[in-house]
Amino acid sequence: MIDEPNFEGERKEWVGLVCNCEIIDTLFHTLDSVVFRARKKDSRELVLLKVQFNQDLLEERTFATEYGIVSKLSPQIPEVLKISELISTPSFEVLVCEDIGGNSLEKYWKENFDRNRFKESQQQRRSLELLSDCDETKEQQNFLSPDFLSSFFDLAIKVTKIVHQVHREGVIHGDLKPQNFIYNPITGVVKLTGFDSSCPFPTPGTPSYPSKKIIFKGSVAYVLLNELVGCKTSV
Repeated sequence: MIDEPNFEGERKEWVGLVCNCEIIDTLFHTLDSVVFRARKKDSRELVLLKVQFNQDLLEERTFATEYGIVSKLSPQIPEVLKISELISTPSFEVLVCEDIGGNSLEKYWKENFDRNRFKESQQQRRSLELLSDCDETKEQQNFLSPDFLSSFFDLAIKVTKIVHQVHREGVIHGDLKPQNFIYNPITGVVKLTGFDSSCPFPTPGTPSYPSKKIIFKGSVAYVLLNELVGCKTSV
């Protein structure tokens, strides 16, 4: 791995060089992973580059798992974000995904409906004495306005239908969270990604978890409690 990780420097340059892409923007990153929006140098097509630097996950071949599952799912389910290529190097792996021109559902929600952001905006306006108590009450009611409720239920229905289709194909996603839903508010398209923790539904007579060792995958904030504490459960 590269010493002293720098997403805006060496890593971005390396990924762009290996993928023959021009990196346009960083959509999301943690210490060991990053999602870039990029443009292919040959076709000028916009793509998302999902990059994994974590050596333990590289050894587990989680991206290979995701690539295999998505390759089978995406022809059957258009709402699963397509992956066109898996690129492997000794230091990192890259999934080249389609770009629907959107961002994560988490980011969209925070930018448009997040209550904390709304409160901060209120405080700023209050400090400038531009917001009266009456106006504040009216703005708080906007969270239950027809536009808000319409957007909320429209997204909720789309997300539920996608998860239902994935389950119908016999796959457990394993890491359902707002960051793994890509949403374009202009077209209204929602697509599911992040299948690196996925697995097939257990077949009849097969335990849901291995008996010797329980391996937790996914995000702690969104996992079922019984999985987190290591209890066996049936699907």
